[in-house]
Amino acid sequence: MVLLTGFEPFGLHRVNPSELIVEQLAVEVGATAILPVSPLQAPAMLETAIQLHRPDVVLSLGLAVGRATLGLETVAVNILNCDIHSNPGLEGEDRPVLASGPPAYFATVPLHAIVTAWQATNVPGELSDSAGVFICNQVFYWSLRWGGSYGYRAGFIHVPYMPGQGEPNLPLSVMVDGVRLALEACSGTHAKGQR
Repeated sequence: MVLLTGFEPFGLHRVNPSELIVEQLAVEVGATAILPVSPLQAPAMLETAIQLHRPDVVLSLGLAVGRATLGLETVAVNILNCDIHSNPGLEGEDRPVLASGPPAYFATVPLHAIVTAWQATNVPGELSDSAGVFICNQVFYWSLRWGGSYGYRAGFIHVPYMPGQGEPNLPLSVMVDGVRLALEACSGTHAKGQR
């Protein structure tokens, strides 16, 4: 089973493409969660969903303004910077995600199989070595940390704006197709491969 997560709108972003992608794939996936953009609530809601669904894979999505393609993240770092305008309750700059945690965790989904699937179908997507230091990175860090305890593989895909939100952007249908291909690669129903 796969748990697919996205984020609610935040700050000046009245629509979050990650939420819409999750909604469109909900019937196919079965286990989904829309997380708040909050450093306190997002990890707690993620763990609740993990405990409820006991997935084999957790694939999370988040908005990355300024990116032109899907970005498959390779690493989550132990840094959290919430010193930007966003939802209430966000504060603090350059603090650790987990004070006693390691500097980073690496994605455990089949990265190259996912990128190969994108390339084979002309979905604009690439590997990314920076998940940032905001809530997306925080959720990815916790997802990878808990993966060892709960026994699942974890990954994170950043998505760009949709048309009408700003530049650069991708059509929602293209992003949905790309995430679907990633899910197939994670379950071994598309291209088989390893990191």
